[in-house]
Amino acid sequence: MIAMVHPGPGLRTRDLLRELYGRDKSRYEQQSHPHLIATWDPFEPDPARTHATLDDLATHLNRPAEHYAQPLVQYVWYCTALTARHDRPLPDTTWA
Repeated sequence: MIAMVHPGPGLRTRDLLRELYGRDKSRYEQQSHPHLIATWDPFEPDPARTHATLDDLATHLNRPAEHYAQPLVQYVWYCTALTARHDRPLPDTTWA
């Protein structure tokens, strides 16, 4: 498995989500069926599986950053984890 941390758009959680959940393939990776696999809150709204919007998910994901006295800068990033093409497909529970 190969992991790679990607710089995010700083404070733009919504922009990153639009990129990851967009109809077109992400400019970062060739994704299919993007969806939320794991988070600190099991009740996070997943726009791919519920009626939630990207704004709903962005609001939930930004909640921890709102508790700091000073505004956080550049706290949005993500990490991709890829398997080799010949590896077996992994279920969401394994990825989580």
